Amino acid sequence: FANVIWVSGNHDFYNTGFHRTRIFNPDIEKQYPYPKMVDEIHQHYAKYSASHGIHYLNRSSVVIDGVRFVGATGWHDFVAGEPFSKGDQIIEWMDKHDSRIMWHDKGADPWILEDSAKADCEYIANAVAESQEPVVVVTHHLPHRQLSVLRPHDISWTKLHGMFVNSMMENVCDPKIKYWCYGHTHYGSWKNIAGMNYVCNPVGYPMENRSWQYVELDA
Repeated sequence: FANVIWVSGNHDFYNTGFHRTRIFNPDIEKQYPYPKMVDEIHQHYAKYSASHGIHYLNRSSVVIDGVRFVGATGWHDFVAGEPFSKGDQIIEWMDKHDSRIMWHDKGADPWILEDSAKADCEYIANAVAESQEPVVVVTHHLPHRQLSVLRPHDISWTKLHGMFVNSMMENVCDPKIKYWCYGHTHYGSWKNIAGMNYVCNPVGYPMENRSWQYVELDA
C-alpha cells in the first residue's frame, strides 16, 4: 500500500523487547537495552515508523488524499463493565496480562491509564473539531459501550468490558467523521450508532479468523 497508518494496542506495550529472540541472551540485553516504559515505547514506534515511511498515530493526525486520519491508542476508563463497580473492574484488570504494562518504574497503574484514556479522547475530540477535511478516526480500544460483545451470564467477561472500552469517546460525535476504525476485540463489526459509523475488521490471533479479508471503505 502507498500509505500505512497504525496505532499501538495494549499488546504493543507488554515489554517483551524489540530484539529479543526465543533464546534470551543477557549480553545482548545489556548491549542493546530496549524501551520499557509506555512513553519510551511510543517514542520508539514513532521513530521506527518514520524511518520506514509509515504513519504512526499517537495523539496525532495525517492528511492523505484530502482525508484526515486522527489516531490514538484510546485506552480504557473502567466504566463499561457496569453494573460492577470501577474497583471490581480494576481488580479484574489486575488479574490479566495488561497489568504488566510499565506506566512508570513501579509498573501497573490504573489511574495513569485512566488519565491516558481521557487525554486520548480529548485529543481526538479537538482534532476532529479543528479539522477542515473529512475525518477517519483510528483507535485500538472500543469507542462505545454498544460495541461490546455481551455474555450476560459471564461475570468475568462483563467486568473485562471495563478494559476494552473507553466510554468517554462516546461523546465524540461530529458529521465530519466518516468512519471510526477500532480493534482490541476479535469480533468483527460494522455498526451505525447515532449517525456514527464504527468499523472493526480484526485478524485476531494467528489462525483465529481463517476467512479474514480486508475491507475497502469509501470516504
